[in-house]
Amino acid sequence: MRTPRWLRTTAAISALGLTGMGVCVGTAQAAPGDQVSVAECTDPTALTFLNFNDFHGRIAAAYPDTVQFVGTIEELRAESGENSTVVASAGDNIGGSLFASAVAQDQPTLELLNALEIDTSAVGNHEFDKGYDDLTGRVADAADFSYLGANVYDESGEPALEEYEIVEKQGLRIGIIGAVTQETPNIVVPDGVEGLTFGDPVEAVNRVAEELKDGDESNGEADVIVAEYHEGGPSSSGSLDDQTSSRPAFANIVENTSELVQVLFTAHTHSSYVYDAPVPGSEATRPLIQSGSYAELVGHVGLEVDPETGETCTYTVQNEELTETSDEDLVAEYPRAAAAKEIVDDALAEADVIGQEVVGEATAPLARPGEYNEEEDDWDDDRTGESTITNLVANMFSDTLGERTGEKVIGVQNPGGTRADLCAPSGQPTNPCADEAFDITYADAASILPFANTLQTTTLTGAEFIEMLEQQWSTDADTGEPTGTFLRLGLSDGVAYTYDESRELGDRITSVTIDGEPIDPDAEYVVGSGNFLLAGGDNFHVFSGKEVADSGLVDLETWVGWIEDNSPLSPSFVKRGVEVSPTPAELVVGESTTLDVGNLDFSGGYPVLNETLVASVDGVEVGTAAVAGGTASITLNPGSDVPAGEQLLTLTGTETETQVHLPVTIVGESSPTPEPSDSASPSASPSGEPSDSPSGGSGDGDAGSGSGERPPLADTGAGAGLAGLLGAGALLSAGGAMLLRRRQG
Repeated sequence: MRTPRWLRTTAAISALGLTGMGVCVGTAQAAPGDQVSVAECTDPTALTFLNFNDFHGRIAAAYPDTVQFVGTIEELRAESGENSTVVASAGDNIGGSLFASAVAQDQPTLELLNALEIDTSAVGNHEFDKGYDDLTGRVADAADFSYLGANVYDESGEPALEEYEIVEKQGLRIGIIGAVTQETPNIVVPDGVEGLTFGDPVEAVNRVAEELKDGDESNGEADVIVAEYHEGGPSSSGSLDDQTSSRPAFANIVENTSELVQVLFTAHTHSSYVYDAPVPGSEATRPLIQSGSYAELVGHVGLEVDPETGETCTYTVQNEELTETSDEDLVAEYPRAAAAKEIVDDALAEADVIGQEVVGEATAPLARPGEYNEEEDDWDDDRTGESTITNLVANMFSDTLGERTGEKVIGVQNPGGTRADLCAPSGQPTNPCADEAFDITYADAASILPFANTLQTTTLTGAEFIEMLEQQWSTDADTGEPTGTFLRLGLSDGVAYTYDESRELGDRITSVTIDGEPIDPDAEYVVGSGNFLLAGGDNFHVFSGKEVADSGLVDLETWVGWIEDNSPLSPSFVKRGVEVSPTPAELVVGESTTLDVGNLDFSGGYPVLNETLVASVDGVEVGTAAVAGGTASITLNPGSDVPAGEQLLTLTGTETETQVHLPVTIVGESSPTPEPSDSASPSASPSGEPSDSPSGGSGDGDAGSGSGERPPLADTGAGAGLAGLLGAGALLSAGGAMLLRRRQG
């Protein structure tokens, strides 16, 4: 028996979790399930629309349970009656898929939707991942349903895809018009859509709606019209005005879609919301909905319409969570669920075979920190600790997106998004990784990144980057109160920071450097990650509402290719974040200052451990200390050979080459720097002989230049004075709170 649960929230923003979606509230909100009257009717006809979007090849036994997704639709379809119910998708059924579907070119997903007997689907941008020819050939041939894209035109300006589908229910002709986001050519491989034009989706929907109501049977006629837009609102929170003001493409849908269209289904942004949207030129409203992503929700719209005119009398709109009925009971009750179970089981079995293919090798374990759980006789990963594998994923983001964009990209990975260790299994629960080299299989790679996120970039100021690091200490989306959770981000090479947990929440990051240079609070930095994190997932609110650029790349496919290109992989034990307390504002020449330094070592796998910590200023050593258990107490004694004024204090773990830098002011008398002589020195070395005197350059290149393989960051402005910036990291975005979907971690 199905138990509906209506999703309610006052604030939310997420794009990639797996459960826990909410319904937007605010101006023009729709209360879940409440009936809205539009016009008085006598003996209206009831219609039900069951809708989903951004399924993305979710073929799985759990998270989500694909059979329960199908079963939810079947229970709702049984309640309303087959002859009254339309089942459709707003696009992105395929692409960005889980391993079991992706390795079979999404054939299992198409078979599943055929078994579900959906009536039609809009095209999404991911339907074009392998190009237009693949969509209109292989995909269309495999699908028993139509793919609609009214705003996709060929070189002659004619529609390149079907524009609408007519479905007959209860004696009424229901016209379903599909359109895809106009940004499609920018987020798929350009060659695959060469010669196509992606026009204004609203203009296309309105054009087709007029044709379906013009009395000309040759171009189709409909009594009821709904739109399936693969475009949507930017978040799962706020009022409709908030949503439209922050995303013009969504505003276009809400404000300009023809009054002939009675229901607005939306997609693409992986948001969850329902609204009573205004009908242009009328006091009436119409249902507007998006249903999250990844088979986590089913959109449910009920229309009562005038059987003579097809006009809306009343409507209800809500998002429904998946049924709690077991797979076994669903399979026994519903033939479509039984067919789905068979498709899922076959796909998972085939994926297990394909997963044994070797795609690379590694010299040593790349592991997450954790501890043995004696009660469960299992290993629990620890997301508070830095991880070699999570940093490696961040490097993949940096390399791949940097090459894709031609910019310097800082890779960032949330720890919960890295779902496994990359190692040869030890067979021992007390330490799951064997200390040995190993082959990496496709299945190994897939276990690390199982969520099929798309790779995206966004831009943060230096101040916002510090804020991102502050948000590793998680705070509640609604209240701002600390949750007691710490999630340590994985960061790509070149990023280093210090922190002090004894300081107030929001003021714990005490220094950040990029490629050895202090971060500039006003400069802009490009950050790359999966779409879950860049939507504000895991309570990293700094990303909420940020404009993102979608690369069109999916993490698993990209990850496997990166492993192949960079094999053999080896762990790097260079720490990104090191704890230093207290934070020294100044060092006085001739006086001692003692710092407690922690978190110098990794703990996952079989890490190299630091034994010595060295402190230096401008290359001049000012202290050393022994390291034990990743901690050290180091006493700094700057002498007169240390340059005075604003400097960087560098702490180096000698065995791992971990380096962090803190801004300090050197106070006291320092030895003067010798003035260069204006006259030629009689002791100058003869031509061709090495000289001990300084020359114009150091021979090492510029301090932040690296190898030259990546474009440099914008001028970091080291002279801007980092110390005055650090309090800015305490500021959280003021634009509203967030409901976190089930995080990918």
